[in-house]
Amino acid sequence: MDPPHSHSNSHLHRSYPPAQHLQLTTRLHIFTLMKVAESISDMKVDVTRLLMASEDQALIAEIHALLLNAADDDENWYENLDEADKASIARGEADIAAGRVISQKDLMEESRSWGKR
Repeated sequence: MDPPHSHSNSHLHRSYPPAQHLQLTTRLHIFTLMKVAESISDMKVDVTRLLMASEDQALIAEIHALLLNAADDDENWYENLDEADKASIARGEADIAAGRVISQKDLMEESRSWGKR
């Protein structure tokens, strides 16, 4: 049994056949990425608001340098991934190539039923 607070999806293996498990896991990853994007958007608004309100020149210079370094890292983002993340991207690309996709609308409808089964 997974320890409390584990982020394992092993419970899906017990309930679904492998092909359906892959579909559900892929959908869960997409749903999680959507939620992260919403959170990032909110954080950007907050950071912008806080930055505009600040008069601390040293802090602003530090944030500026941090963002410039992050932009450099963004150019090499794939090389900075670990092998598990690269494998996950490859699986996602294979799913797309094989037509194992779901529309945003269908995903949102299905996600409303998660946890109600």
